[in-house]
Amino acid sequence: YKHRSREVLVALARMPDYRSRIQGHLLGRRGRDNPEEDLVSPPEDEQKLTTMLGLVDKLLDRCEETTRKTSRNILCWLRSTRSGASYPKPFTLVRHPASTKKYRWFWKRALLFVFRAHRLDSAVREKMTGIRLKRKLTALLEEAWDHPFWMTDEEENDDIEEEDDDSEYDDEDCEGENEGEGEDEGEDEDENIHNYKPEDSGEREDGRGLCDGVQPKEKGEKHEDDKQAGTDSTEELVEILFGLSLALCTEHLIDGQPNSTVLVYFSGVLGFSKTSNRFLPARSYTTFLSGLIYIQRLLFLERALPFRSYPTLGIDHRPRTKQLDRLKKIRERYMVVGSQSAFEEFISLRSYGRVMARSDTPPILLRWSEDG
Repeated sequence: YKHRSREVLVALARMPDYRSRIQGHLLGRRGRDNPEEDLVSPPEDEQKLTTMLGLVDKLLDRCEETTRKTSRNILCWLRSTRSGASYPKPFTLVRHPASTKKYRWFWKRALLFVFRAHRLDSAVREKMTGIRLKRKLTALLEEAWDHPFWMTDEEENDDIEEEDDDSEYDDEDCEGENEGEGEDEGEDEDENIHNYKPEDSGEREDGRGLCDGVQPKEKGEKHEDDKQAGTDSTEELVEILFGLSLALCTEHLIDGQPNSTVLVYFSGVLGFSKTSNRFLPARSYTTFLSGLIYIQRLLFLERALPFRSYPTLGIDHRPRTKQLDRLKKIRERYMVVGSQSAFEEFISLRSYGRVMARSDTPPILLRWSEDG
């Protein structure tokens, strides 16, 4: 993040509120590092983003439904980060609604980050943030932003607007947050990740992967299933947001560098302190990583074995046989040690962060007075 505006990077990922939907959202003030005028996300953009966050909840509800209807054996494989072995315990949904909301909040901020970056002038984006959006991401962002859904009456969209009370998880609150209650997906296998001797992940170099068939449509093009009037505009936009989320999870590393992907770059922004002049201690940052890992597992399972189809993306619902074979193709490419993906990077960083947290200064220091 050297020579980049941390003020702008943090603002890109900030949750919209009532004021931003009326006055706009300030991304950066005019100054030494900024262009001639303030950088502002206009009110109409903030309104659209707010509605988009409500649709993200609909998407993740579908992912959770798929998880609930998936066998224990498949969920054990989903939880494992080893190529040739499943984990003894299955992946499970977090138990408390507050934990669900917190983890979704992390993913919503990732989408806000990429949408607002996309809306910046490309030259300003490169200079101020260093964010580079690949063509597939750009196409999906444009498809979501220009979707016919936005032409519907505002009254019809009121019921899916994001509530303002997400501010309870603002940046300052999370800085001192601990990974309590086992809700941070504190999986045993992750703590010993560097002791693994994984088999060859079998990653192919032919360009095929998780997002095969998940391509943005050309403008005016309709998927064959769409012609059968099976999907209304709301569900279609939810599916596009799923495709965008998958594209973030599966972005290829450039020169083997994880921070060349938007998702890993964004995760570093989550680690900024309140003043953005330092990084959070490891005990606080691992909570963010756990949230991103958790949501990615939901998304990968949804791509491999969706309980419901995604006609806009050309993804059929799960078959009744050979389900493990479908999941393994995705695991080998993105979810196991050595797979060179954002997910694998987060697993490694969390393992390292937990080790470093043991040497961090405790959040509370007790001192005894000399007189006892």
